[in-house]
Amino acid sequence: MAKKKKAKHKKKVHRHQANRPRGAGTATVAATTAAPTDAASAPGPSPTPVPAPAAVVPVSSGTSAARTSYVAGDVKRIGILVVSCVAAELILWYLFTYTGLGSAAYGLIK
Repeated sequence: MAKKKKAKHKKKVHRHQANRPRGAGTATVAATTAAPTDAASAPGPSPTPVPAPAAVVPVSSGTSAARTSYVAGDVKRIGILVVSCVAAELILWYLFTYTGLGSAAYGLIK
């Protein structure tokens, strides 16, 4: 069986980053226009200056509470998972201890 190759240049995007619109949390530095090198010798009308690409400077999105606001939802989901696991354990303990289910299961594996 052939092994799958990993994607080399794929950046991992977290859930809170995927929901953010592109460019949010970044500020652009004012772009300067590129001057033509030899406008007098160029044939035709004078070229218009072409703006240079803007540099992107990351900016903090505010307080740490704003940056970690998704944590509350994660903690809530973890709490629900813990409560459901404990409830399932208690239900199974009751069923195997106080009903005939425990004896039947033990008889199958004996």
